[in-house]
Amino acid sequence: MSPKSKALNSYIADIKARNKEFDAMSPAGKRVQIAKDVIQLTKLGFLTITAGTYFRTNPVEGCELLGWDYGDGTEAPKRGPSYRGDEDAREVLASDDVISCNVCGKGAAVVAAIMCRNSELLEEVDGDDCPMEFEFGQFQLIEAFFEGYILEEDDADSIGNYSIVDRDGDAVPTSQIGQAWRCLEENKDDQVRLLTIFENIAANNGDFDPTKLKGVVPMEDAGY
Repeated sequence: MSPKSKALNSYIADIKARNKEFDAMSPAGKRVQIAKDVIQLTKLGFLTITAGTYFRTNPVEGCELLGWDYGDGTEAPKRGPSYRGDEDAREVLASDDVISCNVCGKGAAVVAAIMCRNSELLEEVDGDDCPMEFEFGQFQLIEAFFEGYILEEDDADSIGNYSIVDRDGDAVPTSQIGQAWRCLEENKDDQVRLLTIFENIAANNGDFDPTKLKGVVPMEDAGY
């Protein structure tokens, strides 16, 4: 019996059936589809949203698969002896060996992108920190809002100028925008935060627009 639910297996089959259609989409269309798949794969229990965990599979007992382990401060991809680098990553993730994946904001997009593409080998997943469908600045922004990062000033400048009022009613600088948004009471839960971000991407033609989030405004409109 499959460790995945019938509904999840059905959805994964739907993703696979539209792989070639995905390849023909515009860049924005691909990001919208990835966002929609992140949302559904989360709701169906395949993606377990966990801040601080980039991408780790939860395999059935006795089968160690691919993922990143930050436990010792390194990014070491893990694979079991029965899997080779030239195998199809989508097939591995869809197989009965994988129950679910623990992911952060970036990891969720990576897993969904792997499953959407027509071809992706395990060896090509190594270091796939920013899927080709996303610009690096957008990825930094997604991660800042999900993890609550304080950005370096150069990164903050590259992702745009935003303002937010924290719980004390004080405006915070752009470099702390992700941290401030995460600290708001309604954004405490990892899964709620991630779904909010990817619903935003799906609704904004594949772009993450923080100004559409509650409490975030462009700096020029903040009035501070």
